[in-house]
Amino acid sequence: MLGNILLGIGACDASNFTSGSWMQGVICPFQQTLGPVFVIFVGVTVFAGLAIYTRSMTIPAIVSILLVGMLAPVLPVLGAWLLMRYVVIVAAVLLFLLYLAVKG
Repeated sequence: MLGNILLGIGACDASNFTSGSWMQGVICPFQQTLGPVFVIFVGVTVFAGLAIYTRSMTIPAIVSILLVGMLAPVLPVLGAWLLMRYVVIVAAVLLFLLYLAVKG
């Protein structure tokens, strides 16, 4: 069962919860199409919260990059996406623009 979670095999449906493996039901959607979006969302949310709280960019940027780096290997879908690096670059630009908006 854990092998299916790590490999992302199988469809996401109610049977993931009813088969007794609730963790597979929770992780399955993020292993499919939502994986990279979820990781970027977590990084942006952490950065925005810390940037608003601390009014600086250095520490929030480091924390959000480390958090996204820790989340990325957990989701096998990220390794298969060739364009993920471009999404990360765009997200970094958006984070910087968010910082400028908060700072301004």
